[in-house]
Amino acid sequence: MGLNRLDFAIIAAYLIGITLFGLRFRKRQRTLRDYFLAGRDIPWWAISLSIVAAETSTLTIISIPGLAYDTNLTFLQVVLGYVAGRFIISFVLLPHYFRGDLYTAYELIEKRFGPNLRSLTSGLFLLTRAAAEGVRVYAVSIVVSIALGTGEVASIAIITLLTLIYTFEGGLAAAMSNLSAALNSLSSSTILDLFLRFRPQTDERRRMVLSRFATVAWAIVLFSLALLSLHRAGHVVEVGLQIASISYGALLGVFLLGVLTRRATELGAAIGMLCGFAVEVYLWKFTSVPWTWWVAIGTAGTFAVGLSASCVLHSHVKRRPGPAE
Repeated sequence: MGLNRLDFAIIAAYLIGITLFGLRFRKRQRTLRDYFLAGRDIPWWAISLSIVAAETSTLTIISIPGLAYDTNLTFLQVVLGYVAGRFIISFVLLPHYFRGDLYTAYELIEKRFGPNLRSLTSGLFLLTRAAAEGVRVYAVSIVVSIALGTGEVASIAIITLLTLIYTFEGGLAAAMSNLSAALNSLSSSTILDLFLRFRPQTDERRRMVLSRFATVAWAIVLFSLALLSLHRAGHVVEVGLQIASISYGALLGVFLLGVLTRRATELGAAIGMLCGFAVEVYLWKFTSVPWTWWVAIGTAGTFAVGLSASCVLHSHVKRRPGPAE
């Protein structure tokens, strides 16, 4: 049974409405603080809804129930992990994040360890987040293609373009929320963690222009990655979450090293992160360990190796003979 005119009218009204809603914020944006952080003057409940929307995609709403019906309740582990993760974020990471005027989480890494590790962690995030979001865009296109009768390529283009418009102006939305959050985080990390590290003297107006340009560039990248995912992904929910899980354990381990112990050093944390990432790649390629445990294992490995390496290197430096000896 196809969609009737009322269905199409509702879909059109929704897409136009959410786009116009995003456009209304443009006049308020004068700085990067306005563009990426909404001026930090929005209420707590709006932030809470934004966090939930950012992690809720078509993979969550459609793919997981379908896969559970077809197989088992393995994905219940993911839900339990989300609950535990929210407590960790609320009590361990967010207090440190809001103590300073931070735009990205990787600024916290620089304040604790230094600029080199910030660039390393943000670069790893950009690569894996983009790959994972390309699969998510493909997943959304399947639903849009079935609902509207468009081809998958056309559906990918529609989704990417509409999300780009309201993200570009500061405003997926339900089905596109995850993609919008991805575009925002990818562009903010590109400008703030990489570009401005080498061009800190860039004025605010040029920063805004470059941020919008980065948003467009990443939209093109995600569109291309979604095209590469066509008919290759199998269970798209598993592929998308697997790609994200390959690096998130290593990144989380570095954050925990930064906030839970003062013994960790920049070099030790970098060694731990690379080891944790290598462990996750090994789990992905050469073992049958479920992907739902990759992040936990990678986090534990990163933290243990990073702390141990920091202690060993620090002890070695303290025992090294001075010039007079």
